Amino acid sequence: EIGSLILAMFFFSGCRQRGDIAIEVNDRVLYGMAPPPYASGSMVYAFPYELFRFLPPVEEAEKGAFEQRMQRGFDLALSDGLDVCFAMSSVANAIADRFQRKGSSTRVAALLRRPKALARLLRGLLRARMAGRSMLPKDLWSLKGLITFGIDSSVYRKRNAEMWGREPLEFHGCTEAVLIATQTWDHSGMTFIPYLNFFEFIPEEESLKSRDDPSYQPKTLLLNEITTGKYELVITSLHGGPFLRYRLGHLIEITALRNEALDIDIPQMVFLSRVDDQLDIAGFTRLSEKTLWQAIVNTGFACPGWVARKEVDDTPRLHLYVETEEGAAAAEVAAAIHAELCRLDPHYAEMESFTGLRPIQVTLVPDGAFAAYETMQRALGSDLTQLKPPHINPSDDVIDFLMGATRTAPRIRVGV
Repeated sequence: EIGSLILAMFFFSGCRQRGDIAIEVNDRVLYGMAPPPYASGSMVYAFPYELFRFLPPVEEAEKGAFEQRMQRGFDLALSDGLDVCFAMSSVANAIADRFQRKGSSTRVAALLRRPKALARLLRGLLRARMAGRSMLPKDLWSLKGLITFGIDSSVYRKRNAEMWGREPLEFHGCTEAVLIATQTWDHSGMTFIPYLNFFEFIPEEESLKSRDDPSYQPKTLLLNEITTGKYELVITSLHGGPFLRYRLGHLIEITALRNEALDIDIPQMVFLSRVDDQLDIAGFTRLSEKTLWQAIVNTGFACPGWVARKEVDDTPRLHLYVETEEGAAAAEVAAAIHAELCRLDPHYAEMESFTGLRPIQVTLVPDGAFAAYETMQRALGSDLTQLKPPHINPSDDVIDFLMGATRTAPRIRVGV
């Protein structure tokens, strides 16, 4: 069931209209997924991946560390070319950002023994210079398809499109449900995949009631009963999975009941956030990880890492702990994030105009704090998903570590 869907996403990523198939056998694909048993890496085996040339090869990719694998894939793509990038949206952005900041400083001498790579790099540098900017991935490769996934997909969507030269095809999924929805070739809302899981939808107000009162039994709607609006997603596995009426904790928004342009008679959705990652600020608004992430990205500050939590003294405040590479003052960063939040969230903007409350506070953490946290988690043997601190509501131990109060924090080890 999954195999045909993955092939469909490859086709969707490369086509511009019905019947347009740009993907071909032996196309070169950058392997940007986590290794098995993570769902994204396991999905590779669900379809005939041997039809494509994964960079690096799948068997090799699963043996090395993630950073080593991405560097190896990049080196192969520089010599052999690249047709499709299949990666987490944040990884695609990080690769492109590294190009923009460091690409033009690549040592040509190191590539003298790799004439194909050297020729590709020189062409890329020439294109970038003619455009009057730093080198980007699109200067090196003309992608047939870009497939991205992750909570931050919409955050980096525009940036990835600009830097890779290809509109990303996004899909939504998770380990429990595997594939939930995907965009098609018009790259608009995601269409539900209704035959891997049986879907139920908890209206947002019902979800909030049950979160406040764990004994409350929320009402659910079926796929043919929903209207546009926000819902918490519930799944039941249809193909042997163990999940029965399982609450994923995903808050989604139904943007349309069908795709009119392509005549797809299935509701269209976008992923908003997890229901448990929202910060209630003075009762005016609930800010999600996704909204905060978008606001930080929009400021333009280079940000290796950030965390946020609600803190209450005399009044509630949104406290962000941010690492930047710009040398900016905390007040400057706070003002920029505040302006973006006002633009992204009307209720946040109303809070200031109605109450005069400007609840944002920014503390700058020392340079390298988030890298040190990741190094510490690796040393503890933590799971790949736990290498970075949680963006929302981190513990006091995490904050102490980031601020340099301690550089040993065994109590924050989670998931091994």
